This record gives sequence, structure tokens and C-alpha cells, in this order.
Amino acid sequence: MLFSPSLTQNKQAEYKVKIHLQRSSVIIFLATIFALAFIISPYWMIPTAKPTRLLLLVASITFGGVWAYTSGSEFKIFINKASKIPFVLLFFIFFILNIKHLYSGIPWRGDEDHHIQVALITFGLISGPSSATGILVPALFIAFAYIIWTKPKWAIVIGSFTLIGIITYITIWNPVQDIQAYVFLRYPFVNYWLYTVPLSLASLISHPYHEIIFRIIPFTSVVCIAWITFQNTRGSAPLHRYLWAITIGTIPLINYYASIFYLELPATLLMVYVCFHIPELLIDDFDKVKQNLAWYALIFIGFIKETAIPFLLAFLLCRYAISLFTTIASKTNRENKFITLRKELTLGYSVLFPLFFYTLLRSNLSNSREFIPQIKNLWDSSVYLVLVRSFAEQFGLLLLLFISGIGILLYRKLHKEAALYTLIILGISLLHVIDNRLYVGYSRFNLFIFPPILVGSTILFKTFSKRKPVQFILICLTFTTNIILSPINLDGSKQAYWGNYFTDTSEHYYVPPQVKMEFLASKIRHYPSPQPKL
Repeated sequence: MLFSPSLTQNKQAEYKVKIHLQRSSVIIFLATIFALAFIISPYWMIPTAKPTRLLLLVASITFGGVWAYTSGSEFKIFINKASKIPFVLLFFIFFILNIKHLYSGIPWRGDEDHHIQVALITFGLISGPSSATGILVPALFIAFAYIIWTKPKWAIVIGSFTLIGIITYITIWNPVQDIQAYVFLRYPFVNYWLYTVPLSLASLISHPYHEIIFRIIPFTSVVCIAWITFQNTRGSAPLHRYLWAITIGTIPLINYYASIFYLELPATLLMVYVCFHIPELLIDDFDKVKQNLAWYALIFIGFIKETAIPFLLAFLLCRYAISLFTTIASKTNRENKFITLRKELTLGYSVLFPLFFYTLLRSNLSNSREFIPQIKNLWDSSVYLVLVRSFAEQFGLLLLLFISGIGILLYRKLHKEAALYTLIILGISLLHVIDNRLYVGYSRFNLFIFPPILVGSTILFKTFSKRKPVQFILICLTFTTNIILSPINLDGSKQAYWGNYFTDTSEHYYVPPQVKMEFLASKIRHYPSPQPKL
């Protein structure tokens, strides 16, 4: 296990780094994330009426404060002292395997160019002609994180004055007035603030107009997924653990999106970590759950992508069913049952509120595409045929290994985990079946199905930890299937129409990279347009 929130004294000797965060520090950190997502991301400035702006600002601060206060708790993390070695090794291996993909030109169609434009606009809001921003922005992030960790009382004062200053600046000078609401609300805007860090660092060396800069976060997410998988296969031979982690990174669906700028992979990474820690998240008391690092991965999912709602609802449905059954079966008094109910409702608020708040703002402040259920799709057999085909093409042999893994869970009477993994897949599939029929089976939407499939297949892999030949055969078969189904061309471009079945919404690579990048470079205000040839 990569991180562990609680260990015995004997086990702690195997770990080198201990991180102990007080509850106040955690609450401040959560409040900072919420402020970045809903206050510094100026949704509240979109309405033209000043009373409405003020109301939104007050609501954001109030509900965000409540969310941070109820979601945070003191906890300890023990980091495996040897975990950095496999991460560095896996990063190097995946970089070699994906180097052409990472440097391939920006495609037309798809949404990568949209995400790059918004990332550049966001970078333009905080940067100036001087490259000093490349040092200032990361330094401020690091300094404030250190203050939160060591001096939480000072962090409250510094954070409050900083937030007041930012709100005042946005209110008076309104630097976002020329940016359409659609830019802020099409996708959760907090994602793009994250990209200002690599863009700032890149500006120190030359300029931020390199394709790889925008793809480094999805790529690193895939490396982290492989790394977490490696850490959760203890008991197997080290070589087999590495080979299995590398094989996971070559799954057609994961390999395709590892080198393209979309928002789903960071959320997928969080889901993977959550799925590997499902037993304790489902069963433990809320106070104990908040001391688990996986809890924070769970509540951050709602900040990244609104289509993660089926994953979060599936978790809450299973959690509430277990809690209800346990509470009814227990012989505790009414007061204790009421306390349990209050804790579970608070847990639900912590999990769902960021996503709910964003969805509420988006539906009322922009004209982005809304979810309109089309129940007639449930009786369309072609929809299900395409869905099954998409699973086979995008997951390869991993899908069969997952089914076997679910069988092992049922055999071991671990029904809760098996039910949740199955419910996640069915919930996400159902969401897209009753949505617009054109997007059924679309590869990007299937990324959120990958976490339970990964965990289920890894359960099968670990079952054969004492049978090395069987493990090696599983690795070879899975890896070979991945290579055969790979949608990546030898030149680094991706196959057109891959992962599309009823419509064409995927990437097409046929434009010289510098032409598209020069156009995108003009999105930063303080750079002249057109940008000189790169």
C-alpha cells in the first residue's frame, strides 16, 4: 500500500516519512481548494446585476466554509520509503513509450484545442510579459501549503486577506469581463488553474506553447494509476508487479488519453485510489473515514468533472444501504441512531456539494448542453450492442479479468465491494444510454468505468501471486491484446473515429502543429497576435 492512515508500531518501522496534519490545517486546505474552484474562479461575476453577484459570492463563501469544516479531520499518513523508486522507473518507462504521442500535433475536432485555449486564457489572467511569473506562482503555492501545514493560524489570516484582495481586484477591475460565461462554465474551471503551474515553469525556459506542457498532467495521472496498482499488488514477484503496472498503462483506452489534454484522467486517478480503498470507505464510521487519505480523493472528484455523478451516487447508495441495515439491526437507543443519521447526511453533503453547486451554477448561468433523459434509448438494441463493442475494444482482455475478479469477491463473500464495482459500471453506462444516443460508447466517457475494472482485474492478478507462471501468462495475454487493439499510430497520432460509434467526435491529425499553436497563442492577452512561428 502506498499510503496508510493508520499502522501498528511494528508496521510503522517499514515506513520512513510520516505526515501528521491537524484538523485546522486540513480545513484550511479544503477551504482553499473550494475558494479556488468557486470564488477565484469568478462564477459569481457572471450575472450583470450587482445584488445577484453579491448573493452568489456570499453563498459561495458560506456553503464553502461549511463544506470545508464538515469534511476535514486530523489524520496521519505514512509513506512507504521505497515507493519513490517504482514511481520514477514507471515514469521513465511510460515517457519512452509515449514520447511521440506527447509531442504529436494538436488535432482538429475533439476538445483538446478548447481545453488548451482556456488554459492559456487562465494563464494570461495571472501572468505578465515578465517570465518572473514562472517562479512566483509555484513559489506562492508552495509557501502557502507550507504555512497551512506548520502554522494553520497564520494561514487563516494570510488566506483571508489574500481572498479579500482577490475579490476586491475582481470586483473593481474585473479582468474577466471580456471572457464569455461559456468559457468558465462549460467545464469546472478549477481544472485550468492547475495548468498554470507547468505553464509558468515552461515560461522560465522559453514559452508555454509546447504540446507536451498541456499533456503532462494526463500523462502523470496514468503514471500514478500504474504506480498505485504496483503498490496494491504486494505479495507478487517484483518483476510481475512492474509488468502488470506497465500493462495497465497500455490498455487501449488509457493509452489513448494519456497523451491528450482532457479533464477526465485526473478524476479517473482519484477514482482508482478510492476503489482500492473501498472496504474502509464503505464500512468505517464517518469520523474514522475522514482520517483516510482516500476520503479526500473521493470528495475532490466532484470538483473535476460533472459526469462523475454516477460514481459518487453509487458510492453513497451502497454506503447508505450498509449503514441503514447496520443501524436497524443494532440495539442502540434512538439518540445514537439519530447521531448516525446526522453523520451519514453530513458525509453525503461533503461528497456531493461541490458537484451539485457547480451544476446549479452551470444550468442557470450558461447555455451549455444539459442532460435530457431519452428513455426510448432503453428499448434500442443497437445501443447495447455498441456499448458491449466499446467495452471490448477499449478495455480488451481486462474486461474478462474484471468479471473473474468479481466472481472471486463473491466467492469470498465480499458482496459489498462486488456490488459497488458493478453498480458503478451499470450507473455510468445507464447515464450515457439514456443521454444523447450519439455518445453511447464514446471512449472518453468510458474512462470513469475503468477504475472498478482495474481493481477487479487486479484482484484476479493477486489471486495467482503464488503461481508465477499463471501470472506471467495473464500479463502476456493482456499486453498482447492491448498492442493489437492500440489506437495509436507509429507516428504518435491517433486513429480517427476511434471510440466513436454513432457520431464522429474524436481527434483528427492533419494540420501542421505550428499553425494551430500560433492561433492558440493569440489567446493570451499580453502576447501579440499572431505569435511568431515556433
